[in-house]
Amino acid sequence: MARFIIGAIAGIIALIFIIQNPETVEITFIAWTITLPRAVFLIIILFFGLLIGWVVGSIGRRKRKKKITEKSDGQ
Repeated sequence: MARFIIGAIAGIIALIFIIQNPETVEITFIAWTITLPRAVFLIIILFFGLLIGWVVGSIGRRKRKKKITEKSDGQ
């Protein structure tokens, strides 16, 4: 239930953010040019940042778990 409440609050904050930032921005990357609202761009960047953080954290957890397993096998 607590996760639902936190998710609902985060969703409401995101909705307020999107409503307050409707200006469009033009993003150019290599040969592509995309025009989209600033809020959508920032949310996409946030998502990719969270995804990269999750992947890097998962790799670190796996390495630590492997070290612990190797230590316990050696004893």
